[in-house]
Amino acid sequence: MQRKWFALLILSTCLVVTLSRAQDRQANVKFAQMSEAFIHETLALSPSSASQAGYHKHLDPRTGRTIALDSLLDDVSPAGIAEQRRVYTEWKERFHNDTPVA
Repeated sequence: MQRKWFALLILSTCLVVTLSRAQDRQANVKFAQMSEAFIHETLALSPSSASQAGYHKHLDPRTGRTIALDSLLDDVSPAGIAEQRRVYTEWKERFHNDTPVA
């Protein structure tokens, strides 16, 4: 009888560890996808930096349009700075809400 309980304990522990690893993998994939989207979106805010980094075309997630970054200049107007602030604030909130510290 004790062997059955011991075997059940081992199996349940293995199941918990396996599920935990699967959740960790999913969290890692989600974080990697978010990080890539963050890099692309913030590079698109500075087309000159994007071109220098080798990122030449950006798919705008809001409009679905492809933007040729090589043909643009950085927008340093008050509206451009406000847009940068909006994007960074939005990403800060997304990373805080969607990715656990663990």
